[in-house]
Amino acid sequence: MNGLSYRSVLGSVLYISTSTRPDIAFAVNNVARHVTGLGPPHVRALLRIVKYLNGTQSWGVRYQPVSQSSHLSYANPRLPGGHTPL
Repeated sequence: MNGLSYRSVLGSVLYISTSTRPDIAFAVNNVARHVTGLGPPHVRALLRIVKYLNGTQSWGVRYQPVSQSSHLSYANPRLPGGHTPL
């Protein structure tokens, strides 16, 4: 695997780790640190992450809509020093 394809695969895995697979974020971050000093152990580690992803395709984060009534917001209109806005 050359540097360009390594970066391409790493970019894809980074995207996956931030969107739907936070379980691999630590491992991907560690592999990403060695993009300039690329060696065989780093390539093996990245390929192992890809193999893990292939074996756990049904895992991930599911985003579901939340009813409007569950969103509550609170605000304090007082400024520091006890002043209220005009």
